[in-house]
Amino acid sequence: MKALALLVATCAALMPAAASADVAAPHRSNTLADVHFRFDSAALPDNAVSLIQPAVAYAARHASARIVVDAHCDPVGTSPYNAGLAVRRAESVRTALTKAGVPEEQIVIAVYGEDGPRR
Repeated sequence: MKALALLVATCAALMPAAASADVAAPHRSNTLADVHFRFDSAALPDNAVSLIQPAVAYAARHASARIVVDAHCDPVGTSPYNAGLAVRRAESVRTALTKAGVPEEQIVIAVYGEDGPRR
């Protein structure tokens, strides 16, 4: 079985407090990095390259591992919009990881919107 590592792409830290209360917290034990996005944005923050370095290093040391980009959105807006935003965020992180040298086949995307826990 191949090892899985987790890189979280979320907006929880930059959301209004009321909206962030409903976002499920990622499992911390296997999280390599957190990339926080501005509210309603899929643009990588300026520090994204440094934030993803632990995941890049892990991928290099564990060639059979998969890096799971676990994308979350807040409950503000419609479910279809939030799912699309989560996908765009995950793709932004995936692009940064591949530019940093992580093979695309090593990256798995998991997307969660408002109703992610019910999927």
